[in-house]
Amino acid sequence: MGRATLEKEILSCLQINKMIIDNSLFDKEQLKQALAEVLVK
Repeated sequence: MGRATLEKEILSCLQINKMIIDNSLFDKEQLKQALAEVLVK
């Protein structure tokens, strides 16, 4: 995995996190689970 790809992945994760936080779509447990899934990928 190239550095540019990795940076893109990180940016998209951060964007998703920001959207989740802004919209408060999830409770804390769901948020933890979503983050765990992202980290596993």
